[in-house]
Amino acid sequence: MILRLLIVDDDSSLAGHLKTFFERQKYTVQIANDGPGAVAKAQEFRPHLMFLDIGLPGMSGIEVLREVKQKDPSIRIIMITGQTEDELMRQARLLGADDYVTKPFTLEYLSGEVMDKLHKQLFHELRATSQDLAIEHEKVELLFDQVT
Repeated sequence: MILRLLIVDDDSSLAGHLKTFFERQKYTVQIANDGPGAVAKAQEFRPHLMFLDIGLPGMSGIEVLREVKQKDPSIRIIMITGQTEDELMRQARLLGADDYVTKPFTLEYLSGEVMDKLHKQLFHELRATSQDLAIEHEKVELLFDQVT
């Protein structure tokens, strides 16, 4: 399974660097540079994780977060900000942001965040699927026993 990342930042240079970095790590990556584009791209691309800048043209990162989470709550979202306003971060968390990163950051730190958020999620999904399969297996065995 190839993991999909959506990078949303109006700084196209930063977004391009992040795209190149994560593509080298074998992720599928797309970019949006404004709020409305981010909402549209999230619906079309269905990322597993978004890096979402708070200060965007067209609509704020908080508004994008609200819309994206309403349409697909399973998308993991890490807010990116150059600000350290506690109120904005509190609001983002209430709307479903999984975490936030303040600029400047290192690529290795972001890579760790991806590993943490996505791979934990995939582990839990695999575990749930495994449990579901075990239950279905028991049902089949029970039916087989009843038939014989």
